[in-house]
Formats: sequence, structure tokens, C-alpha cells
Amino acid sequence: MGRYRRNILSRKALSPSPPSTVNFHHPTVSRSLAERVGDYAGTGEAVADPFVGELEEYEACAERLTRLVALAVERLRGDAAKSR
Repeated sequence: MGRYRRNILSRKALSPSPPSTVNFHHPTVSRSLAERVGDYAGTGEAVADPFVGELEEYEACAERLTRLVALAVERLRGDAAKSR
């Protein structure tokens, strides 16, 4: 117990933020980035982790992530253009 250290989740760690600012070493954020990419893209789609799945599941996941990341980039570019 002497080495136990509490990890307090901050509101900032759990709030949506652009993918470029995500702390991939934070256990909650790294898990949720793939799950939230649909929110960034504006589709609301969830992306399930294909861990220990078949090759087809990994390929489907990669295709979905590629599509959603492209949509998210378009959305972020549009948001940036509006703020100029």
C-alpha cells in the first residue's frame, strides 16, 4: 500500500479535445480516442478494438479509422477556417 498512488482524472483529461493534444499514456484517454473518433468526425460512430480478433476484424477497423480520421480532419479544417 505504501507505493499505491491515486490517479485522479481531471475534467480536462475526459473532455473532448483535438486528437493532436491527447495524452496517449493516460489510460482513460488512450482507450477512448478510437472510441471517440466518430464524435470528432461528426458521425457518432464507435470503433471497437479488434484485439485478439481475426485479420478481417483488424482490416475493417483500419478502414473505419481511416475514413473517420479523414472526416475529422475535414471537420477540423472547416472549424479552423470559420475561426479566421
